[in-house]
Formats: sequence, C-alpha cells, structure tokens
Amino acid sequence: MLDHLVLPTIRAMDTSKGLVQRAERDLHQSMADHATQLTELLNDVLRAWRQECENFMRGDKPRPDPAETKNLLGSLLEASRRGFDVFPKASALLSHEITGMDDLRHALAKIERLHARLLARWHTLEDLEDIAAEELAPTAEQVDAVMARHGFPQAWYDEDSKPF
Repeated sequence: MLDHLVLPTIRAMDTSKGLVQRAERDLHQSMADHATQLTELLNDVLRAWRQECENFMRGDKPRPDPAETKNLLGSLLEASRRGFDVFPKASALLSHEITGMDDLRHALAKIERLHARLLARWHTLEDLEDIAAEELAPTAEQVDAVMARHGFPQAWYDEDSKPF
C-alpha cells in the first residue's frame, strides 16, 4: 500500500518543498482517517459482544456457537493486525506518529484480550454463562459510586441481632 520510495523520491525532486509537504499532509490525514475507522470498527465489535452477553443472560437470543464465534473473532483480529501494520510504516515515512494511534492500540489490545479470554475459557454453555456474567459485572468503581450515592440499606442499620 505504501511504497517506501515514493516520498524520498518526491523529496529529492521537489526543491520548493511544497509538493512534499502536501503529500505528507495528505498521507497523514488519510492514515488518521483510517485509524479512526479501524478504531470505531473494533469498538463496535466490543459493544456488540457486550450486547450479546446481555441478550444471552436475559435468554433473548439463541446460544451462540463457541467455535464459530471464536473463529470469527480470530479472523477479525488477524485482519485488524494486518491493517494496523501499515501505521508504523506510514509513521516512519512522515517522521511522526499518526493521529489516533493510541486509541487504535487501545482498542486492538481490548480485542486481543477478549479473544484470548474466549479462546482459553469458552468450551461449554456454562463457560459462556460465567464469561457473560463477568463481562456484565459492575466494576469496583461503579459499586463505590452507587454506595456513595445511596449508602447501605436502612435495614442493615436497624438490625439488632449479632450474626457473628
């Protein structure tokens, strides 16, 4: 996709530097747009997985096939890695990092962790139930926020027996 000889050749021919600057600017913008689109795709997959977990736990959808889901996620991950490999080459040509690379790295890492977790653990329906419950469980920060807002139930304070 990117020829490592194109920009050096243009630089050597362009004594005014205007053509090189336009080419670098256009390449940077194109790659930044590509990074944004790939990041959005990966985040959409993560949202879809969370929605599937919610649907599964409610019993709204048929049970997904573990092998099919893991293969699909593996294919997406491999395609994303190949797409990601273009960015270091473009950054090297431009001598700076492409805008949006941190977000893309973060989204790709999330997909890699999800794939590894599913690959290692999901073999049965019970495994999926455990994974879905973990996926939907509130974080410690979310629990703390609820506790700060609502506190303990009054019944806990009204209890006068000593259970321990």
